[in-house]
Amino acid sequence: MFAKIIGAILLVAGVGMSLSSIGAVVVGTFAFIALAFKVALVAGLVYVAWRLVSSSSVLGKILGAFLLVAGIGLAFPVAGSLVVGTLGAIGLAAKVVVTTLMVYFGWRWVKSGEFSAPTRRDLRSFRL
Repeated sequence: MFAKIIGAILLVAGVGMSLSSIGAVVVGTFAFIALAFKVALVAGLVYVAWRLVSSSSVLGKILGAFLLVAGIGLAFPVAGSLVVGTLGAIGLAAKVVVTTLMVYFGWRWVKSGEFSAPTRRDLRSFRL
């Protein structure tokens, strides 16, 4: 009976975590689109600045130098966002693994009524 109670708690917590993971995936998708736009903006800014610095006019060189400094300054927050996004994706993958295990063991314990892990026979029938 205790295994069924713990299994039900694991199932409820696993379903809750899976629903929050869906929200994280949606928010992460929009954040990735915004980050791709920022990367394109910074790359375009640096490209235009480099073209202006390479021009023959003095005003172009001065304007290009200012734009180049601005582009380099904007590149650092974008690079930080890329690092944070990558770590967030790794954390989300770990959360999905934990959630899957919680739901699997919760369902197994509710169904059987005892604490049990998969046996070799169970694992042998599982193929990727």
